[in-house]
Parts: sequence; C-alpha cells; structure tokens
Amino acid sequence: MPEVIRLDTSAYKPGNYEYEEKGGVIVMEAERFAECTQGDSTQWTIIPDLGRTLSGITLMPYGQSVEGASLTYRMNFKSDLKDLRLRLILDSTLPFVKEGHQYAISLDGNKEQIINYNSEMTWANCYSKMYPAGAARIIESVVNFSNIDLQKGSHTLRIRPLSPAIVLHKIIIDCGSDEASRLNLQESPYKKLK
Repeated sequence: MPEVIRLDTSAYKPGNYEYEEKGGVIVMEAERFAECTQGDSTQWTIIPDLGRTLSGITLMPYGQSVEGASLTYRMNFKSDLKDLRLRLILDSTLPFVKEGHQYAISLDGNKEQIINYNSEMTWANCYSKMYPAGAARIIESVVNFSNIDLQKGSHTLRIRPLSPAIVLHKIIIDCGSDEASRLNLQESPYKKLK
C-alpha cells in the first residue's frame, strides 16, 4: 500500500490575491480573486482545466438566484491612467436567458457598468457570432473605462453577475500596451496576502 498523506484543508482560505502590472498589462486568472461574496443558496465554484486557461469560475447551482454574489480583484498599477480597457474571457454560453447574460463591473467601488456579452448570439447571427464563439469556446467581452483618474498603486475591480451560468476564465487589463493577443498572454505576477 502506498503511504496516504492527509492534508488539513481547514487552514486554506480562498482569495486574497493581488496582481502586479507587468509590461503595460495585468493578466489575471479568474480563480485568483481577492474577495468573493455569494448568495444564500449559491457558491463560487472553480472548474479546473475548463476552457483554454487555468480554470473557470462560476456560481453553482446554475438555477439559483445570483443576488448578492460578486468577485473582487486587487491589482497594483505602476503608473497613473486616464483610460483603461478590460477584456474578460468568458465561456461561450449561449443566451438562454431572455435578452442575453449580463454582469456589472466597477473600479474602486465607483459607478457600475452593465454589460451584456452574448445577446447577439442568435440564429440570425449564427455564422458571424454564434458558430465562431462555439468553435473558439470563449467569448471576449470588452469594457472601456474612459476619462478616469486612476493613480498608480493598489485598486480593485468588482464583477457582479446579473444572470446565472456566467463562467469567467481570465481578465486582461490593458494599461497602455495595446497588446492584441488574448489567451497566450502569461499570467501577471501575483502574491497571496495574509
């Protein structure tokens, strides 16, 4: 019999990660959040090896309300910024919710933007939108924060699902690098805070 080693998982606390800008970009894997909140009947679940990145994270079970759920990411910028472009890499979920799936996103607790990322994936757009997203197995959702006064240092990004079955893979924050690639970008340096 091989030796069985039991690990004490009670000491493990998920979250509390902080990312550092490197090369004008911050690339965050969705499972490395700083904080999370979840509703009474749901919990954030990490699905290892889902998609083309490290994992996916979603609220389960899918059929329950997403009320009260959010993910917060902490990142450290090396310079002051006036404009910020975010790209969220999401699973290629078809819009089984009427009018498509939505999430709310905000920086440092300021006004939220409501983003609908898959409403155009209909049979009318099957060749231009739906089939390409299914083949790629991802949907890229772009969010722009314009005319902001973001000082260098630590900031937070909060994502709040407004629909069930949203699966997040990766978040890419363009700090001026104008890097066109999405999935082959290396994850930015991060640390787990105590």
